[in-house]
Amino acid sequence: MAAYLAHAKRLLSQFERAEVRQIGRESNSHADALASLASAVEAGNKRTVEVETLQEPNIDIQRPRQLMRLNLSLSWMDPIVAYLKDDQLPEDKFEARKVRLKATRF
Repeated sequence: MAAYLAHAKRLLSQFERAEVRQIGRESNSHADALASLASAVEAGNKRTVEVETLQEPNIDIQRPRQLMRLNLSLSWMDPIVAYLKDDQLPEDKFEARKVRLKATRF
């Protein structure tokens, strides 16, 4: 983590002015709900995330960056995310009710 902190400080020094603040959960309920939703797992309906463990920090600018590949096919989370982010519900009243009920957990 120290290497990442040093790299962040180097990047921040390139700006005339920069401010880094931590926003508490109580002040950012929508982001907290989306983060909870992203970490939730429902059997059989998971999105695929391939994870690679690095032996050393991956912040060396001279080396090519390694990227995480994601499978972003449709998921059970999509209607809930749309509701939490954009207040969009499915047109079907029964499905919209299900989304509202599930969203209260996130």
